Amino acid sequence: MRSSILCFILLMITLGLSGQLHFGAGIDTNSSAFGLSGKGHIEITDYRGGQIGFNWYLNDSNPSRLDIDATYLLTTAGDSDEITLKGLGYFNYWSSGVQSISSELGINIDANITFPIEDKLFYVKPKFSIINVGDFFIGAGMY
Repeated sequence: MRSSILCFILLMITLGLSGQLHFGAGIDTNSSAFGLSGKGHIEITDYRGGQIGFNWYLNDSNPSRLDIDATYLLTTAGDSDEITLKGLGYFNYWSSGVQSISSELGINIDANITFPIEDKLFYVKPKFSIINVGDFFIGAGMY
């Protein structure tokens, strides 16, 4: 698992030389968990990109989730295309944080809404994550 994460990060850095690369941090929450998140997003073309994110939840068992998403630009708004809506979806790896409970792979169905405020780029990310059962998360932060 670590080697695949490293390969993906190296790929994002390599592609970042020819595309636009953003790093960010924020929060991620659902009805039973609140956590911190770190993200890397690369725009490979005007319409396609990729995103990797790591979420660490502040529950008693400290579960975590690694998300690797492919992105596609759905729409823009504003005079200079300032607000963007990107569809995301690929997979996630959930670690329960409890030794006796195994980790699992799941599927993401989500959106990434980005908008500038002054010289900062903010995001809101609603996500439906399907592992054994579906769970709705919402994240927000700044690139």
